[in-house]
Amino acid sequence: MLSGYLGLLLDEDFADLRKWINRRRFTISVFYDAACHLCRRSMFVLLLLDHLHRMQAVNFRDAAQRKAYAPDLSFTDLDRSMHIKIINQQTSKHVHQQTYHAFDAFRALCWHLPPLWPLAPFLYIPGIPPLGRKLYAHIAAKRNRCADGYCVHTR
Repeated sequence: MLSGYLGLLLDEDFADLRKWINRRRFTISVFYDAACHLCRRSMFVLLLLDHLHRMQAVNFRDAAQRKAYAPDLSFTDLDRSMHIKIINQQTSKHVHQQTYHAFDAFRALCWHLPPLWPLAPFLYIPGIPPLGRKLYAHIAAKRNRCADGYCVHTR
């Protein structure tokens, strides 16, 4: 019955709800490799799941974007794994920033993407983080071996 009521809501209603949820002023910069097919596809899916419009995709291969959003992160580190920077502007004077990478970045993103909220608590179960980090490292090591001809280099 509740899902039937959702059909009666207008775009303005969803915008107001999004504004109310985002009242804490979160901004999430996701650094991805635009030269990697897997990274581009993953970023596309993450942006589809971002119903709260908190994320901004940052191509770390673009020197201007990298300098603007992540002057403290090296190109080598960004090329090794996905990085996110969560900026929480709590007041006009107080800004809190956190940077995560690899599995920990995905785990932090789960709390900010509503479709992934049910998954987020399970990523903290003892034993899951080490397993997730190993799986992420395995996938990241093979990410530039793509067959679409767009990848810049292979490892």
